[in-house]
Amino acid sequence: MVGLREKQRTQLTELQAAVDEKRAALEVEVGKRDQLSALASVEVCKTDYVREMSKLLEALKHAKDTLQIDRPWPSVH
Repeated sequence: MVGLREKQRTQLTELQAAVDEKRAALEVEVGKRDQLSALASVEVCKTDYVREMSKLLEALKHAKDTLQIDRPWPSVH
């Protein structure tokens, strides 16, 4: 009886160690997923920024053409 109890205790300890190992691996994977999610958000913001900057550049080109500005803006000292 004592031998069986010790065997079960050993098995339980091994199973708990395996669960802890799997839990740690899962936490790593969740961390990776969270990082990828954050990167996706950054990429969306970057895309929006580039689109808005392109619109601004086009508006400035249009304003320059409309106002026929051929020389650089005067500098302020």
